[in-house]
Amino acid sequence: MKTSIKSGLLLGFVFTAVGITSLVATSRAARADDSGPITEQDVGKGIFEARCSTCHGENGDGNVGKIMPLTAPPLKGDQFVISAPDKMLADVIRHGRTGARRHFDDTYPDMPSFDASLIEDIRPLIAYLKGDMQKGN
Repeated sequence: MKTSIKSGLLLGFVFTAVGITSLVATSRAARADDSGPITEQDVGKGIFEARCSTCHGENGDGNVGKIMPLTAPPLKGDQFVISAPDKMLADVIRHGRTGARRHFDDTYPDMPSFDASLIEDIRPLIAYLKGDMQKGN
């Protein structure tokens, strides 16, 4: 019994390490250069590219009219993204947006939720959305 628990924990650790390594590799690839340490914003950009860019566009400029139903509003320059408290953005990311919680009209489909199994730590993503994305980096 103890052996199977240890094996399960080891497998969980390996899968987590592979996931983190993948995000760091994606983040490093997202950088124009390979100088300096990986920053929180770099990790956030990697998460955005892996989880958000399909709908919100490669640079956060939106995906209107490109591939239905994978269209979403632009996040770059959006006052809600820029001004909302981090906790509010985290709530939108974790729980999605449907019905009365929608920020936009029916131009866009509902936003799905991204729970901790899809994005373990959303702080780097929020830092990127409010920081480098808005600067065009």
